[in-house]
Amino acid sequence: MSPRAKDVSQSTLGSVTSTQPHSSASQSLLESYAPATQALHADRHLDPTSDVAPPLHVSTNFRYASDPDALIPRAEVIDEASQPHVYSRHTAPNTTRLEAVLGALLQAPCVTYASGCSALHALYVHLRPGRIAITAGYHGSHDVIALHTRLSGGTLEILPLDCPASALGPGDVVHVETPRNPTGEVIDIATMAQKAHSRGAWLLVDSTLGPPGLQDPFAHGADVVWHSGTKYLGGHGDVLCGVLASRRADWVAAWRAERTALGNVMGSLEAWLTVRSLRTLTLRVRQQSASAEKLVAWLDGVLNGGGSGTEEDKEEETAIRAT
Repeated sequence: MSPRAKDVSQSTLGSVTSTQPHSSASQSLLESYAPATQALHADRHLDPTSDVAPPLHVSTNFRYASDPDALIPRAEVIDEASQPHVYSRHTAPNTTRLEAVLGALLQAPCVTYASGCSALHALYVHLRPGRIAITAGYHGSHDVIALHTRLSGGTLEILPLDCPASALGPGDVVHVETPRNPTGEVIDIATMAQKAHSRGAWLLVDSTLGPPGLQDPFAHGADVVWHSGTKYLGGHGDVLCGVLASRRADWVAAWRAERTALGNVMGSLEAWLTVRSLRTLTLRVRQQSASAEKLVAWLDGVLNGGGSGTEEDKEEETAIRAT
């Protein structure tokens, strides 16, 4: 970064006249549309051109306004995501676009990260809980928590998810993964929310395997929703992505600021690819759900006598029961 850019990035943000049309009326109308429509148009207000496919921006630095009076002191910025881009470790066009689409689908402001684990790490850096209640599940979650246990000097206490509410205290975290990876087990989010909130603790829901359209953790009391976007949201096996969403504006603003220091920002190409993926999320979730229903029906038929009684069916039943 040039000396001038480095100096200004620490003190001011450029107030470049935006080329991004924005209509609050059109945005309000968009919120009434179905998720499939929101996935296609929630980022329309960020379009600087008439391109149907959004451009890929590879720049790490962005020009400031030529008028010094148009520069905004950094201390006066309320929402950095709404400001002109300065340096891509803060914000960048492709990640901002992705966060706009995800925010519409998740029905809450969100922040993106370089991977699911980096997003979870960022959350625990911010919350700094004294206790985390969690059960078996995604190994990456336990790896991140083990790191924070080490960073705490061993003072971070790990509790079983079914611990009594009395074991929790203010600022602690109930970490729920539902559906669970890889077993598919589900946990009652509302029950966990009541348990956490009765003690002043927070409820984190890992909804990676319950994408928008299948599950809305906020409707059941979640304080934070976490996604490893590498799975359902990305959907094509070519993206690492992490997402934190919350309806607490102060948390979201803090996550953005802390992400700048942590440096775990998502790359522009990965953000571009994830926007591409979200355009077809509704279609993919519908087809995956239909396929899952057929698979379950077949398994049920084989295990409960619904097969044709052939030798092949008997061999399949034996194999299924052995797994």
